[in-house]
Amino acid sequence: MTTFPPPPAGHAWHNPDNLTPEQVGDGYRLLLESEILPLRSVNKNIHLWDRILKRWHKEGWGGTHEGMTYRVPLATWPLPAHVEPMPDAAEALAIVRALAEWSSESEADNKESLRQVINRARTMFATSEITDTP
Repeated sequence: MTTFPPPPAGHAWHNPDNLTPEQVGDGYRLLLESEILPLRSVNKNIHLWDRILKRWHKEGWGGTHEGMTYRVPLATWPLPAHVEPMPDAAEALAIVRALAEWSSESEADNKESLRQVINRARTMFATSEITDTP
């Protein structure tokens, strides 16, 4: 049995079904943990592993559920050249707090993207506007 290539530094393959490289298939890779995004739209390149039928559903998925295994073709979905490191616990808490503040605002009036909220939270954390204490 072959092994998966190492993921980018600071990241892990998202593989809740413990698939082998053979099951993932030549020319494909698993999504990274950091690529499981709750708000991503369906993408035809994202395939979902069916753990009951033991096969890939190829009609396109969002790659949004942490309990599911997804693969993407290397030809159209290469590993990102730069992958942001996963936040540590304190930074993650700052992001959650900023998201809670963001979600409490009126969604109709809010034009800020999720990425902007995360970047704002990281800035707040870096400048000690938010600490890791509740």
